[in-house]
Amino acid sequence: MLSVPVRLADHPVGTLNVYASQPRAWSPAEVQALGALALVTGELVHTALELAHSEAEVSQLRQALASRIWIEQAKGMLAATQGVTLDQAFQRMRRRARSSSRKLADVALEVVQDAQRERIAAKALDDARVRAAEARARKAERALEAAQTGLARRTAALDRVQDDLATRERAADQRDHLADERDQAADDRNHVADARERAADVRDRAADQRHRATDPE
Repeated sequence: MLSVPVRLADHPVGTLNVYASQPRAWSPAEVQALGALALVTGELVHTALELAHSEAEVSQLRQALASRIWIEQAKGMLAATQGVTLDQAFQRMRRRARSSSRKLADVALEVVQDAQRERIAAKALDDARVRAAEARARKAERALEAAQTGLARRTAALDRVQDDLATRERAADQRDHLADERDQAADDRNHVADARERAADVRDRAADQRHRATDPE
């Protein structure tokens, strides 16, 4: 077995071991090659550690950025809904986080989520009110249409009644006219009868006068 140390920043962190199937002596070239491989292995380990450290820093930065975004959003929401300044909203969140032993970002996230739920509930309520108003409007339109239809029917019935009354009035006028004509004819007959009676009276007086004239006293 040939063992070569793997170093990281000049400090050994492990070994690179090579095994032979049978006992033998290792040549200087083999020892040098294994040393070079151990050096590359150490560099790979160092690069991997740096990459892991960088990824951790990026994750922390992303988390910090997300937390800052939540905090800023929460500050704005509290300031808008509670009528306070941004600094006052921040202090309220800090006191809330301390009193509940939580992180400020968690409290900010809770504030944002609560505000979002309230907006969703308010929107749902507004939508329900709009739907109710639309339903009332449709009902009013149907009632208006029914009223207009009823009014049209009543107007048509009134027109028919008025036409019937006009027809009856014309018939009554005709009857009155006929009655007037009959009365006039009766008056005419009465005048004729009167005239005949006067003529008969005249004839009777004339006959009396002739009789007296011919009858000696």
